[in-house]
Amino acid sequence: MTRKGHSVEYSTLFLLVLVAALALAGCNAAAMPDDGPEPAISEDASRSVVRRVVAVTQETPSGAAFSVTATQDEVTSFLALGADVLAYYQAAYAAGETPEPKQIPGIDDYMSDAEWQATMDELNRNARGAARLLLEVRSNIQDPRVYLKDDGSLVLRGYAAVAGTLTPLRLVLAPEPSAEGYAVRFVEGQLGTVAAPEWLSGLIKQALDEGMQLANQSVVITDVAISDGDITVSGTAR
Repeated sequence: MTRKGHSVEYSTLFLLVLVAALALAGCNAAAMPDDGPEPAISEDASRSVVRRVVAVTQETPSGAAFSVTATQDEVTSFLALGADVLAYYQAAYAAGETPEPKQIPGIDDYMSDAEWQATMDELNRNARGAARLLLEVRSNIQDPRVYLKDDGSLVLRGYAAVAGTLTPLRLVLAPEPSAEGYAVRFVEGQLGTVAAPEWLSGLIKQALDEGMQLANQSVVITDVAISDGDITVSGTAR
């Protein structure tokens, strides 16, 4: 595969792996604030955000500025449909089976089934950081949703299986400048009626840090702006 192929592969997988791995903390449904209408999930929305990210990855010259915007419907669609694909592969690998190729909507416009299959095989063999975390816990996470708030925060909601029972979860993240350029700060999270335990918060922070390090290999992120229902990431290409 060409270097551009790898750029498509890792930029899109990074978005899925980072966000899905973070969706591990929540709170009881009765105690949750109202985050607004549930994001709509569709293959068209997933394809739309993939096309936009790929265009930035492939068309922005080194040192040039870029800016890419996505809606919460697009981010949620990519996350939810991508998580289903990873769950499909995880189940097949756990059973010792060779899965038939199944791609995330949008990525299949840029990668062949053979390239995708090789990527998933390598992810299963050598998963690390946020990818390893996701593969370990994905079977316990259901219905992830992303809410982009007018106060600049990002809310992740869904359900986690705790002792065999589906428990509501909610996580709040906030992008902010850092010494390395830009970072995403873990604000708070609850699982059921209690705050996210310290070990879980630590895993989330580790996934965030490693995810941003991976992103910074290709771009320098200078701003992450979240408004009501939209997120815009700006920076320069390396």
